[in-house]
Amino acid sequence: MLATTKQPARGRGGVHALFAAAALALIVAALRLPSISHQAWQPRLAGIHSAILLELSRQAQQDADAGPRAKPLAPPALVQLEAGTPVHGRMRKRGPLPSLVELAAGRSAAELGYRDAWAAQRLAGSKPPFPSKWCAIMFNDKYKLIFLKCPKTAGNTLVGYFGLCIKDQRDTCLAFLDANNATELQRLVDVWQDYFVFGFTRNILARAISQYRYLTHFMHSCRLVPWGEFCADPFVLGDACHRAAAAGNSCCRQSPEHQYVHVLPQAHCFTTANNESAVDWLGRVEHFEEDFRELLQLLNSRPGVLQLPPPANLSAVNKPAEAPCTPSGRQLLGEPLDQGSAVWQLREGIFNPCDPLDHFRGVHAHCQADLARFFHEDFSFLHTTQQLTGDAAAG
Repeated sequence: MLATTKQPARGRGGVHALFAAAALALIVAALRLPSISHQAWQPRLAGIHSAILLELSRQAQQDADAGPRAKPLAPPALVQLEAGTPVHGRMRKRGPLPSLVELAAGRSAAELGYRDAWAAQRLAGSKPPFPSKWCAIMFNDKYKLIFLKCPKTAGNTLVGYFGLCIKDQRDTCLAFLDANNATELQRLVDVWQDYFVFGFTRNILARAISQYRYLTHFMHSCRLVPWGEFCADPFVLGDACHRAAAAGNSCCRQSPEHQYVHVLPQAHCFTTANNESAVDWLGRVEHFEEDFRELLQLLNSRPGVLQLPPPANLSAVNKPAEAPCTPSGRQLLGEPLDQGSAVWQLREGIFNPCDPLDHFRGVHAHCQADLARFFHEDFSFLHTTQQLTGDAAAG
């Protein structure tokens, strides 16, 4: 028998150091080449950031699988909040959303939803797995399209263009799928491959900040859940609303399930049961106008399908009202906003730094690794290119 020599395993800190070193080397190289514009280096830096986050997410999931003895991860050196997800454009659609298939097979929305038994486990101190890949499905039969409305990814802006059927009688309007209509559920499963299925994605870390700011504004009179507590486990806002209701406190203006569903991974809206693409196309919030024009061109290039009109004016809705920064930090607006306004007021006392990167610095340095762990499905799906069509992957 031949003797073997056991090689020492490379520590995870070494992997992080390699990624950080690669990032620093390219940044320094960019600074030494004045002929190369900053814009020209943006795609390269975004690619480095994507690789770092993907590796962090993989290691975070390995730590989660390994159990409580796993060592905490150090966050990577490079954070970008403006970069869109690398996966976008045309996709290889493999099938419908698993939640739709399960509903059509006879399972109830209560079984698949984030309530009852699942919520009880949360409140008892455990962290049960997701009961389903839940997503709001909207469709239009006349134009043969399905829109997957993922929270905090410009969904209301898209609906503003198409129209909402319960309020708008335009023939382009989108209708929400009725989870209790067995006939409609099965019909949508049957047409999934024939209809054009699309959605929009958002920078995963920037979306987490937006989720926190948006969902806490429904909890103005509840105990303030700090950002550092939210980033460690985004489901804590739903837990807080549950506990408040159990104590007879109606401080939450939305249901606990609303708070749970609005922090779900984006991948739950865009992937099959096998974690393959359930969509034909994905746009990016960070490049909304450009990608929306591409979407309309694709929709209007389908033979035998009616042409959609050009947008009159696309403006983002459901945004927080901001006030200017001062030496002591960003201030909140002093006057309440109209209930019907498209902008809303941030909760008083919320962590709202002038520099968004402070969400991942100092006492919040753990947040990047924590969010990479919670949203590991997003990093696995939206930061790799195996789901893209050949043309999109090459571009």
